Amino acid sequence: MTRIVQLLMVESYTDTLLDALRLPAEQFEPLKADVIKRYEVYDAGSPIASSQYAMQERALHLLYDAAIRDGADEVIRDLKESELEVGTAELSRVEELFENAEVEGFRVSAMEARDAVMPLLTNFRFNVDFRSVATGQSALGEDRLITLLPFVSVRLSFDEVIASGSSNIVFQLNPPELKRLAQGLTRLSEKVAEASSGNVELSILELEGE
Repeated sequence: MTRIVQLLMVESYTDTLLDALRLPAEQFEPLKADVIKRYEVYDAGSPIASSQYAMQERALHLLYDAAIRDGADEVIRDLKESELEVGTAELSRVEELFENAEVEGFRVSAMEARDAVMPLLTNFRFNVDFRSVATGQSALGEDRLITLLPFVSVRLSFDEVIASGSSNIVFQLNPPELKRLAQGLTRLSEKVAEASSGNVELSILELEGE
């Protein structure tokens, strides 16, 4: 049983899903392409759009997500065992949608395993601010000279509460540290690109027990 089973008992969902699966080919193909293309950035928590196209895209997205996370064959079995009037034509459309679901499933599982180890940075913001400092007197010796010193305020947001007791942390960077940070991020980006290229040799060191 997959996560789609309960939705298959909701009439408004099944009506929209069947409408999408029964679209003419020239309408279904771009809809299917949008579902697959926008899967990673799809915001399931966003308000439900009112247009028919958006509702059909959401219905197919939920079906596609279930196939990725629970298995395409299992979702198809749930469709067949449901009370929906799903015929050969509709199942053929579903199989088209699920064509790359297994590969996508491995990618999603890998990303979730990667992100589950530590808090995940979800947002960040850098602002240039100034702090006023009295540095002396004017040439007339009456008014103090005020110097504005620049610094960068940084706000990092995470997907869970961290050691500070909040999901956000705010701190400042002075210009020298900002320059070092920029250089470090550039070097890090180069290393990530190299690792992602597949041109990295890995070896496993076997440790002998005592």
